[in-house]
Amino acid sequence: MKDVTCVLSITRPCDSAHMVRVGVHFSACEILMKGIVLVVDNERGIANAAAIVLEQQGYCALAAYSSAEAIKILSRVDVALILSDVNMPGVDGVELALEARKTCPGAKVLLMSGIETAETINQRPGCELCPFQVMAKPFDCGQLVDRIGELLH
Repeated sequence: MKDVTCVLSITRPCDSAHMVRVGVHFSACEILMKGIVLVVDNERGIANAAAIVLEQQGYCALAAYSSAEAIKILSRVDVALILSDVNMPGVDGVELALEARKTCPGAKVLLMSGIETAETINQRPGCELCPFQVMAKPFDCGQLVDRIGELLH
């Protein structure tokens, strides 16, 4: 089996797609089995760090720094999971997750927040019938990898 570096080809240019690359190699089969994760956070350091950790675990990770960027990516890329901060300027992570259900209905969603909980988020209009998973910030790399693994396997 051929080894590949995790690189994503987008057919139409997306000026907002940020591929975080690390020097880790996985087979194409391993990458396809783990899936593509879209990490969304307006704090670039958090988005990039989470994407790097996920790539080190064999996922392809894309980092977006706003919901608007994420929506553009979702219109072009079939992702397995969206990891999004809740509190972002403009369209927040919950609104992004609701939109993603229409655009990418097969994608899992994991929201992260230092303020809101699953209980408060799932009381919002549109969330009550299909609640979202929420991970409390701050979290460590192990917790992130474990939660992503639980959702995708």
